[in-house]
Amino acid sequence: MLALFDRWQLVNFWPLSLKKLYSYINLREFNAINEKQH
Repeated sequence: MLALFDRWQLVNFWPLSLKKLYSYINLREFNAINEKQH
């Protein structure tokens, strides 16, 4: 039961974590590109 709940939590919060990670990577790449242009 507890394992099932943990798995449900993982599935529930996975997209949010993925979005945060994705936006974090995009921000870093954006900053790197801006630094190269200047």
